[in-house]
Amino acid sequence: ESEAIFLAITKLDLAEIALAEQDFQQASKWLEQGYLNARVHIRRTMVYLCAVAGYMLLAPGGGKDAAIQAARLYGTIQALEERSGVALSPYYHHLNQLRVRFALQQLTKQEWEAEFMAGQQWSVETALAQAIIEIRR
Repeated sequence: ESEAIFLAITKLDLAEIALAEQDFQQASKWLEQGYLNARVHIRRTMVYLCAVAGYMLLAPGGGKDAAIQAARLYGTIQALEERSGVALSPYYHHLNQLRVRFALQQLTKQEWEAEFMAGQQWSVETALAQAIIEIRR
């Protein structure tokens, strides 16, 4: 299990670096590779969902549909934090705030809130299944 956590950390950090460099093809590869390892610990799952939401919002061509799916993932992340008691680092809270601002350029406040609330009802399995679908598009 510790090896899987280490692999998840590494692959998700590399995905975030690729996103920062706007190398979306490489980011999607790291996210694809990190999928199974991200499931081994709740914090890694939450970080994975953050990275996928960021990928969806930042990659070209996502538009409103990507913003809707990202809003749902952010809703799931918040629900997971509340249910598990496991908090994301301040780094990810800041990164998520920046990305949410970008999502709000695509959606009205009412659309955001409705999709965010829908995501809060998702199970971990639903969120991860949706995340991998989005990565493979």
